[in-house]
Amino acid sequence: MAYVYNADLIDNGHYGLTPPAAGVVLLNKPLYAHVSENISINDLNGYNIQHLFNGRLAYGSIQVDHEGEPFMHFCPGMRDQGWTESTQGNVPGDRKSVVSFPPEDWFGPGDVLCYDYAVVYAENSVENDIYAPVDSLIAVAEFVRGFFDEQHFDCFAEYVSTDEQQLEQLSVFPNPAQTFLNVSAEENTSFAILTLDGKEVKSGKINHATIPVDDLPNGCYLLRLSEGVVRFIKQD
Repeated sequence: MAYVYNADLIDNGHYGLTPPAAGVVLLNKPLYAHVSENISINDLNGYNIQHLFNGRLAYGSIQVDHEGEPFMHFCPGMRDQGWTESTQGNVPGDRKSVVSFPPEDWFGPGDVLCYDYAVVYAENSVENDIYAPVDSLIAVAEFVRGFFDEQHFDCFAEYVSTDEQQLEQLSVFPNPAQTFLNVSAEENTSFAILTLDGKEVKSGKINHATIPVDDLPNGCYLLRLSEGVVRFIKQD
């Protein structure tokens, strides 16, 4: 996953004491390089872009950690080893990131390359901890990756390939829902409702093809059944 840290605890005052975090998760290929710096895309030329795709800064400089060792992207443990924006002497400001996949060995006529990624987001209620939002983000990313690995998506597919017929038959309405969610699933089917960060907030068995949702706060949720996962909105 590619992400960057906030420079301070309140992100220049825009989000309050508990700023959110966002990142990009590469799902079907490993992360090759991630470069983050404050530069306008309008100022980049072909050489700059080539540098960024290969893990260098736009003007060719090599990224180094707190010990001066080169790296192409941040990796787990760098924070524990002392790498931070402040220890590097980086001036707080806007950041723009470039993420690249590993180079392909061969791309012939008629070949199709499929790149799957997810943009993830997380909030955190812990104040005075600049790393708390990122820790929550990592947990969300792990949930998204686990969900993706279970689905077996085909490139350009609108449905999960292995269970396409089941997913076509699975529907929920109304959406948004206020009091009850009607589900096109068999009676006594087990269900679980999760927040988008993977926390289970409700579970049980379907009764008369409905699931009560009036006890849920307004927001976006995932309904997980044996047939698949459906996204719905609770709105009073």
